[in-house]
Amino acid sequence: MIARVLQSSLSILIFCCFISIGRAQIKIGDSPSIINNSSLLELESTGKVLVITRVSNEEMMAITPLTGGMVYNSDENCIFYFNGANWVNLCNATNLEEFNETITSLISNADGTFTYTNEEGTQTILPVKESSLVNNNDGTYTFTRVGENPVIFNGAPETTSTLIDNLDGSYTYTNELGEETLVSLNSTEETTSTLEENQDGSYTYTNEEGQETIINLSNSNNMVLGETGSIFFAGSDGVLTENNNNLFWDNVNNNLGVNNSTPNSTLSVGGSIATQVSFISGADLGVNETNHTIFIGGTGSSRLFLPLASAVVGRMYIIKKKPSVELTIVASYLDSDNVNRQLVPAGVNVLWLQSNGFIWEQVN
Repeated sequence: MIARVLQSSLSILIFCCFISIGRAQIKIGDSPSIINNSSLLELESTGKVLVITRVSNEEMMAITPLTGGMVYNSDENCIFYFNGANWVNLCNATNLEEFNETITSLISNADGTFTYTNEEGTQTILPVKESSLVNNNDGTYTFTRVGENPVIFNGAPETTSTLIDNLDGSYTYTNELGEETLVSLNSTEETTSTLEENQDGSYTYTNEEGQETIINLSNSNNMVLGETGSIFFAGSDGVLTENNNNLFWDNVNNNLGVNNSTPNSTLSVGGSIATQVSFISGADLGVNETNHTIFIGGTGSSRLFLPLASAVVGRMYIIKKKPSVELTIVASYLDSDNVNRQLVPAGVNVLWLQSNGFIWEQVN
C-alpha cells in the first residue's frame, strides 16, 4: 500500500517537472508566480544571493568552457569570464590588451625634458623645461623654472578683463584698459607655449622663452551677490537677475521651488503643470520619453508597446482609451489588485502606469 502511494507521488512530481520544463521558464525565490514573459530564468530575493562556481587560479586555468563561461576566482577575489581564448578579469576595467588598446606615455627625464612614447613604441624627446607656480597666500605668486631664478608676480585685479576663444587655436585677452593680446597656442612661433588654469579664476600663459602672463578673470568687484536661495538667470537686458518668489533653491533640504519660495518637496510648484498630450490609434502603438498623457482612439484591437521598465525607473504614463478599443499592454503590468496582466479588462478605460524599475504597475 505504502509503495503504491510513493509511486503515485513520484509520478505526480515528475509530471510537474515536465510541465515546468515545457514552459521553458523558471522562477526561483520570492513571488514564484510572477515572471517576465521574456525571462528564461529569474531569481528574486531580498535576503539571498546567487553564488557562482568558486575556484582558485590553478583550478580556473584547467577549465576550458564555452565562450561566456563565468567563475568566481577566490585567489583574485573577482569574477572572470571566458572570451573563447582566455579568462578575463572583470575587476580590471583598464585591461587594454583585452580591447586591443596600446598605451602612450609621457615621462619626465628630470633634466628639463620629457620622453613621449607613442602607440608604436616610437620615442620623441620634448625639450620642455619643468616649472612650478606657487600661491604665496599674500596676493602674489612665485614662478620657478628649472635652472632659472624664481620670479614673483603680483596678482593685480583685472576688473574688466576678458579671455575669448577665437576657435582657431588662439585666445584674445583684453585688459581693463581695452588693450588686446593675441595668445596663440598653435602658431609655429609659440612651439612650447602653454595656457594653464590656476583654479582661482586666473590663467597663466607661458611662451617658449618661459615668460609668463597672469590673466586674471576673477575679482571681488565682479562677484554677483544675491539673496539666499537665488537662482540667477539672464533678464531681458541680458543682465543676471534673481526672483526668489518665482525660482528658489533650498540648499539645506535640496528642494526646488517654482513660483514658490518655501518648497517643502524636491520640486514644489505654485501653479499648474503641463505635460505632453498625444492622440494615437492603430494596431501597434509605441510610446517613449516624449509622451505622457496618451489618448487611444479608433476601434478594434490595439497593442501598446512600453519602454523597458528597468530603463525608465519612476516614469509614468496616463493612458485613456475609447471603450471600443480592446487594448493589450505588450510588456504586461501589475493591476491595482497586484495581478499581472497584458489585456486591459473591459470597462477599464483609464490607466495610470508607473515603472518601479522591474515592471509597470497600475497606480490609479
